[in-house]
Amino acid sequence: MDKNYTIVETSKLAAVRGGGHMYSLISDSDVENGHIGFVGDLATDVEGLETHEFLTPSAALIGKDRPVLIANPEWSYDESSRSNHAMRNFINEADRPFRAYDLTARDIYGVTKEGINYGEGDAPEVGKYVILEDGKTTLKMVEQTATSGQGFVGKIIGTAKRGLGWTTEGDKQYGHPYIIYFIEILRNDIVD
Repeated sequence: MDKNYTIVETSKLAAVRGGGHMYSLISDSDVENGHIGFVGDLATDVEGLETHEFLTPSAALIGKDRPVLIANPEWSYDESSRSNHAMRNFINEADRPFRAYDLTARDIYGVTKEGINYGEGDAPEVGKYVILEDGKTTLKMVEQTATSGQGFVGKIIGTAKRGLGWTTEGDKQYGHPYIIYFIEILRNDIVD
């Protein structure tokens, strides 16, 4: 059964090409790809690895540190079903290290709607802005006026259809098409 976790694309991040840091993080709870968090202290319970604790955005961190993007390769150790390897069914499990990338101004990454808190609408809107939200790893979609004073600001600049999908008789759909929302990082600064 499909879990519809967030899917992420990282092809336009400076950190992917050596222009920023890549981190190994670990969390006490599951964390979805395409979500945002902070790099904590070195994990004391991971021997021999340079792995840091994952920190969820909080009022104590927002504006005082730079968040990172969670984007680990979608591999599954469970070989019992081919669908286990589908990106929409992948989550970074608790107590297993996963990757995170620095975000710098002008970086662009893609994420499915599950990575954006878009409120009451049907889907995120191109042209809206995104900021960090206390206690959440998703980005909050806001109007430009709500970005004042924020250290982290992104803008939804476009969409693209991904995956294969088609319909047959009886309106039954085969394949798993999805829409990626491209987020351009406008700033990722410390403001406090």
